[in-house]
Amino acid sequence: MSIFDGMLNEESKGMRAEKMMILDLDEIERNELNHAPIEGIDELMEDIRNNGNEVAEAITVYKVSNHRYKLISGERRFTACKKLGHETIRANIIPKPETVGEELELIDRYNAGRPQTKEWTKVRVETLATAYDELKKEGLMTKGMLKVDWISTRLHGLISPRTVQEYLTGKYSETAQNEDDEADDEREPKAEKLSKYSKQLKKLREKLEETDIFDFEFNEKDINQFEWECQQMYLYLSMNGSHISKAQKSLEPEND
Repeated sequence: MSIFDGMLNEESKGMRAEKMMILDLDEIERNELNHAPIEGIDELMEDIRNNGNEVAEAITVYKVSNHRYKLISGERRFTACKKLGHETIRANIIPKPETVGEELELIDRYNAGRPQTKEWTKVRVETLATAYDELKKEGLMTKGMLKVDWISTRLHGLISPRTVQEYLTGKYSETAQNEDDEADDEREPKAEKLSKYSKQLKKLREKLEETDIFDFEFNEKDINQFEWECQQMYLYLSMNGSHISKAQKSLEPEND
């Protein structure tokens, strides 16, 4: 068994562990920390009406008390099913977040796949800014990490720290967006970047598999930070995974 298998087994006992259940819609409550815009409900209702509720991705909730659950993601699906008069919905149930910062971070993570409109980006920046403040207050933020840098990283570099600051101060402008676009043009092509990262991860995995983790002493904060960094790499690669094989193939030397 590789070290990654062990990490995944431990992870299955922790925050990301999930179990699927069919819940009554009346047992579920909205999350006051989730400010994601609820858009396209009519189209989603039509899709569910034509194809059935089972085709919709399961929502994500955590248990508040007996027969009471709170939404982490899936408010659009929840709203559509409510409007259609459905009584039940499929749900992934995760452990209850221990802190407000953790809950905000989870809300952003599970909603990251939404189309990145300007309105949604603004909501994500504001949510992550609050999460940063809470995590810092809870002693869970990496020392010396600036808020704008952390938010930009969580957004996978979609906007620069400078533009994050523009959003936070309410001074976001099209000029800033154009500057970001120009900066993107000067960065490594996405395919080459993904290929480089995937190779780095492969080397890291080989090193970790050769290392006896019990030879070292770790404190909980170190482990949490390492887990968070691994999650970020995984999320970035999983969101862009369709490009990895193409990137690797394009960089391979042509056969004579």
